[in-house]
Amino acid sequence: MPIHSDSWSFVYSHNKQSDAVTAIADANVKYIRPIDGISPVSIVKQTISDANHAGKGNSHPSYFRVGGESFEIGSQARDCTDHELAMALFMVFGAVASVNVITDHYTHTFTWQAIAASPESLYTTFMEQLGDGSTPGYKQKIVGAWLDQMTIDIPAARDSFCKLTWQGRARELAAAGAITVPAAVTPASFMLPAYTTLKFGTAAAPVISAKGISGSLTFNKNSQPKNRWGNSSGEELLLARADVGRQQVTGSLTLELDDVLRDHFKDDDTLEIILTLVSDEATPTAGVTKQCEITLPAVKIGSEGFAVEDQTLTYTVNFPEGAVLKALLQHLLLRVEDDVILDMDPPTEPDESGNYPLPLPGFTNYL
Repeated sequence: MPIHSDSWSFVYSHNKQSDAVTAIADANVKYIRPIDGISPVSIVKQTISDANHAGKGNSHPSYFRVGGESFEIGSQARDCTDHELAMALFMVFGAVASVNVITDHYTHTFTWQAIAASPESLYTTFMEQLGDGSTPGYKQKIVGAWLDQMTIDIPAARDSFCKLTWQGRARELAAAGAITVPAAVTPASFMLPAYTTLKFGTAAAPVISAKGISGSLTFNKNSQPKNRWGNSSGEELLLARADVGRQQVTGSLTLELDDVLRDHFKDDDTLEIILTLVSDEATPTAGVTKQCEITLPAVKIGSEGFAVEDQTLTYTVNFPEGAVLKALLQHLLLRVEDDVILDMDPPTEPDESGNYPLPLPGFTNYL
């Protein structure tokens, strides 16, 4: 029977795998993305021309390379939820410090992982399903998955949700096991733009509140897949690992301009930008609103970006590669206050049989 696109489901976890091979426990893969389109995982094969081999002379790709096969996790824009935002930040940035503020409420601070100490990407397990019911037309576990980049799109309207987009790749597809797709989207809060503050020049500069018009920020770690020999039997053609590449921030932010901001943009070369997103909760947990604070600590102001939008003078700050400077070895800080618990470090020692133990519900922290 035909499989309808609106029956596509994508399920994720807040846990990371111990390596590219060992999948996390099925019980931990249980948070479903809001549906806004379809882009199933697709296989990626390397094609090669044989122009330089035995004088065949074909300039077009004429065969597939043996080995190096991977799976593309397609990019889709979604309304940004707190749960998925925390997962994406965790998997892209790779380093997080969590503090339990009050009961069931945590502050997570995300920074770029230190490549010298930890060069490999974080991996996780996803699952996708096409079709409903007990016998869907397609259901696969996506093992050894990593995220390359994520984008937060900030709308012009205060009552419109932010959009979250992420994409990556995976090492292999496997049987879905005991994973069950939730009947509905996991209860979550959707993120709204709140306010923007700017600090020009030195750290002692005054904090200036600015009205944001719109913006888009992309965080990219440019992962480098490694096709190394030495995989176990049956996995010879699969990627061995994915290392973190160049960590960068790109995008733009458009602000409503007034005479004070105009003078600062003329006189200063750098600024610090703090963007705050808040949840749409009607009743915040224990009176504390879920929010995300994005701090760009040192942005190099480039060419002038004045324009007029809805009879309002605006200024656009662009973040091309290199515009967001590294400060204290970090491009930026992202702080998320939420009720999610990001997982503990995975086990690093195998048992006597050489297998890595899987997380056990009730013994390992997860959402």
